[in-house]
Amino acid sequence: MKIFGRAYLLLSLPALYLIYAAFTQGKPSKYAIFLMIFLAFLSIDFLYDFVFKVSFRKIWILLVPYLTLYWSMNYGFFVMAWKNSRVQGSIIVGLFIMQLTSNILSHSKKSLSV
Repeated sequence: MKIFGRAYLLLSLPALYLIYAAFTQGKPSKYAIFLMIFLAFLSIDFLYDFVFKVSFRKIWILLVPYLTLYWSMNYGFFVMAWKNSRVQGSIIVGLFIMQLTSNILSHSKKSLSV
């Protein structure tokens, strides 16, 4: 599971590039803001899982900012995709369903006890 977590953190590289591209191409600032929220989420995920190695899902004061950024990030991706096209929006919905399924399966009581 740690391999997937580290690979997930590599998504920060295209996000950084897209923030740069948004600013240099004169895109509306909301695109960069949503990507910055995504980077903030990845940063907290990195700190909790790999630096501090905290079981933050059991500590509400750590879990609330994590979940807030998680849902904000997903909302941002929905908004940007649906605004561009229905096809992109549909792809994001499919990916979101896969993400939720993966989260439920990887964080269930059964998988945590293994």
